[in-house]
Amino acid sequence: MIPVWFRKKIGLLPIEGPISGGSGSLIPISVPSELDEVEKILDDLKDSRTYKGLVVNVNSPGGSPYRSKKIANKIEKLEIPTVARIENIAASGGYWIAASCDTIVADELSTIGSIGTISLRPDLTDLLKKIGIQVDIKSKGSFKDMGTPFSSPSKKEEKIRDQMLESINKKFTNYIMEKRGISKDSEVLEGKIYLGDEAIEVGLIDKIGGSEEAINFCEEVAGYSDLKIKDFRKELRKGPSIFDLIK
Repeated sequence: MIPVWFRKKIGLLPIEGPISGGSGSLIPISVPSELDEVEKILDDLKDSRTYKGLVVNVNSPGGSPYRSKKIANKIEKLEIPTVARIENIAASGGYWIAASCDTIVADELSTIGSIGTISLRPDLTDLLKKIGIQVDIKSKGSFKDMGTPFSSPSKKEEKIRDQMLESINKKFTNYIMEKRGISKDSEVLEGKIYLGDEAIEVGLIDKIGGSEEAINFCEEVAGYSDLKIKDFRKELRKGPSIFDLIK
């Protein structure tokens, strides 16, 4: 009988919640995030001979395009079958990550899609005028204060913002078109949200099912049965140690 510790495995990797861009705090302490650990696990899996498949459990409304792309690229580099199992939601950057897997499984009531790019900029100029507050901003560089909520954007600033949005959106939609075979004229690429049973019709997912179906399919594609399941959720929920915090 093969020892339990030596058995081939399938990994279960959760990617949950908003996708943050990473540490960028003014506080001089680097606190490892759950997504940092996700990336580390993916790097380890790339060099592992023990794991024969990976199920990525996605439950995210999206977030940072940079981080979404980075995680998607790491999943793509794995030389094992990968299955995305969408739980409640995989929207925007969350779907970007799901699309990096070979196969996508979702519940019929999962929320899927929102393929597009958005930029939010609050404008407080009218409010500040009403309550009698003036904000004095000094900067060097024509666009240094671009994006602050204390002044209305110039036409040049609006143009730059539009160009950035267009560039990010093009990379996102091109990726989805390539990975999922979506036509460039499809309304799927216009930010629309679909439920699971609709998403399978437009090509955003491959199968209706849950975690068990995703694991079974991953085993089937890998050519194994009764693989040991390694749930990485425990590692992700341990959080940083005191040694991590004082690096």
